Amino acid sequence: MCIRDSTQGMQQTLNHCELYQAWPKTPASQAFFEARHDVLLDLTTDYIGDFKYQSPHHFALVYRKPITGQLERDGETVRFSFPDRKGSIPLSQVPEIAAFLAPIQALLSGDPKALETQYHVRYQAMPDDGWQLNYQPKVSGFSVQQVQVEGRWQGQKVQLETIELNFANGDWRRYRFEP
Repeated sequence: MCIRDSTQGMQQTLNHCELYQAWPKTPASQAFFEARHDVLLDLTTDYIGDFKYQSPHHFALVYRKPITGQLERDGETVRFSFPDRKGSIPLSQVPEIAAFLAPIQALLSGDPKALETQYHVRYQAMPDDGWQLNYQPKVSGFSVQQVQVEGRWQGQKVQLETIELNFANGDWRRYRFEP
């Protein structure tokens, strides 16, 4: 249920609610282009891969270029399989990985409202039927300082175009999707 937030105008709230109601359901596989910036090295690296979604408890990032490998969340376990390193670890032992996987998983599994338990959300209409959602942590200390999602209205449906995660240390990851 959408309730008017005192920090937002009524029009923003209605569009925010409409956006959630028209949110796309995730296909089993979604190709992505990732740009990852490391502030310490002042280096941005591009990757190509696929998100693989089986259920709310099973989600994977499968990288195809320039590296091959997989980072997978299966319940409360993270598995990784890359040419030089393979293994698994409880999600609770890698909070930085959990902090970036949780928003992506919620957004791509068709449940953006799930982020509102830990993030404040602001909706902004953009030109040419575009929209933007900005999620800010409700408490300080999160490694993910902002999640920005952009897309377009396609008739009565929502099309996701980018998800960007900005981290407290200045690093960021931007995932772009092709229609």
